[in-house]
Amino acid sequence: MLAHWGKVDIAKFTTQDLESLVQEWIDKGGVSSLVNYQDFRKGWEPIQSYLLRKAHIDSLEEIRTLFYRSFLTAVQERIRDQLIKDKTMITTLENRFKLPAFDVLKKAVDEVMKGQTALTFEDSRSSNPVSTLLFKQSNEIMNKMETDRRPKEAPVSAKAPATIDEISKML
Repeated sequence: MLAHWGKVDIAKFTTQDLESLVQEWIDKGGVSSLVNYQDFRKGWEPIQSYLLRKAHIDSLEEIRTLFYRSFLTAVQERIRDQLIKDKTMITTLENRFKLPAFDVLKKAVDEVMKGQTALTFEDSRSSNPVSTLLFKQSNEIMNKMETDRRPKEAPVSAKAPATIDEISKML
């Protein structure tokens, strides 16, 4: 049969692979940082591209819920807030929220992760505090420099200041 029909096309990825990837991240606690997001995308994007190219899925809309579920609950809230802020969150007739198109969702996720970058940058300074010894030494040097540069007080004379009468006698 192979000679007649040609080689057998073996699927490289299936939707189950995508679900397994999402479940793996959920088990880890979810995508919570920019580094996690980059690692997640390294696994997600090849599978997504393959499934779309080989028509295993009709559109990205079929997998947007999986994409959203892969994030930590706190990050999901930030994504939802970003969607509401951008006025792209879809509201149903029952006043419930529904995820927007995949491209809109991905744009919101990228925006939230951009914010994570700023937070990560600020946190990096607090994770490496200045050692106490180095700080004390620097502080002592600065205090010594301050006292050296401060003007000296004028010597106090034992004699009382001159009065107007004494000054007029001198003239």
